[in-house]
Amino acid sequence: MTRRCCAHEGLRGSTPVAVPLLVPAVMASLMAFASVLPACKAREVDSPSTAAPERAPVAECVARRGEVRTHPPSEWVWEPVEVGARLSAGDWVRTATRSEAVFSYLSGSSLVVKPSAIVILKDAKFEKNRSIFANYLLIQKGVVRGKLEAKMASASPSVSASPSALASVPAEAVVVDTGEGAHVRLTAAEARSLLGYRLSARPDGAVEVAVTDGKGRLTAGDGRSLDLNRGQAQDLRAGTFVGRVLELPASPALEAPLDEEAVEASPGEPLVLTWARVPGAATYRVEVALDASFEAIVEAAVTAKPVWHHPVSGPGVLFWRVAARSKDEREGEFGVARRVVVEPPAPLVDRLVTPVDGATVSSPERQPPVTFTWTSAGPNKQYRVVVSAGDGLSTPASAALSEITDGLRLTTRSLSPGRYVWGVFALGARGTERPMFERPRRLTIKRSLGIETPSKVTFE
Repeated sequence: MTRRCCAHEGLRGSTPVAVPLLVPAVMASLMAFASVLPACKAREVDSPSTAAPERAPVAECVARRGEVRTHPPSEWVWEPVEVGARLSAGDWVRTATRSEAVFSYLSGSSLVVKPSAIVILKDAKFEKNRSIFANYLLIQKGVVRGKLEAKMASASPSVSASPSALASVPAEAVVVDTGEGAHVRLTAAEARSLLGYRLSARPDGAVEVAVTDGKGRLTAGDGRSLDLNRGQAQDLRAGTFVGRVLELPASPALEAPLDEEAVEASPGEPLVLTWARVPGAATYRVEVALDASFEAIVEAAVTAKPVWHHPVSGPGVLFWRVAARSKDEREGEFGVARRVVVEPPAPLVDRLVTPVDGATVSSPERQPPVTFTWTSAGPNKQYRVVVSAGDGLSTPASAALSEITDGLRLTTRSLSPGRYVWGVFALGARGTERPMFERPRRLTIKRSLGIETPSKVTFE
């Protein structure tokens, strides 16, 4: 007697299956699969397609500041980048705000990843067919800078071509991934020269290539090429050139403070920075730092006017520089930075001399001569004399008298009879004005008839 499979007993229209007949068939199938499994595993281990490919080294981090992170192409966990870390082909690099990283390629050239940037170091290799070191990268956000040197590629032991054939061949190139699998090459256009470049991710998806030093040559995927001089830029997209060659704004000429100038300022007071306007510039980028390399930036701003007020935090040394920007936010290079020494202001000393506080000037003239004097506040100083009607010293614009002089005295005939207060201000090189008094002095001007009238008459 055979038992029917309980799994089928409750199924309508199911066909009964005898257990003695089912077991042999299942056992035979399992034995056949077991005999095939070891061979499958052996093929999986031996197959080169399943082994993770080893990624070639690309560059080494030689300097950094702030937060710099990276991740390989197969993972999405951002890990910190430390000095000495080696990155491989395909690694991503991300810098935070006010952070920066400097990488050295295997060829010896450098790449600086500026703040708030994302770049992929695609590859770095020596291409024998071109006899050139090529550094491949893709910039997704922000700005990167680099330098390339044109030299004889025969310096590499892997080069077999004759020196005469390589004498004018640039030894290094940066290959920009412009999207859709297309590339554009940048090399130095002149033999034995140094090329400085800047790559910027544009809002429209294009990549801007700007030459910051020397002369560069761009070669598109279709073979077309063009040269860029210092201060010129070209947009790239899909392996080709977009639009015309652009002239970037020139560097602004800084005006004040002068380089190495000592400026007196209290905490919270503005340090006034001024520069000359640049033709075609719509805005200016201003940076103030604690060091000459601008690694410790304390303020970065954009302004439409050629002046900026930087709030001073205290005594110390500051460095400042300015770059001009066009209407479509094409940015030129920073000019030479200036160094300024911020010093605490000298203690306030009352330097007013005459008239004394509460003095009265009587004269028959409608506007009598009045002479103001004071002592010196230092060499090469200018002074502003301010006289206001009433009891309070008003601003120079609304004062009864506001005049600038190089001396230590000022005589005026512009004051009519009345009650006034007056004071003197020392002018700084940046347009600042510091009072030379503890409080304004009072002055009264009266008009007399010119005849002395006795106050007492005696009759004999």
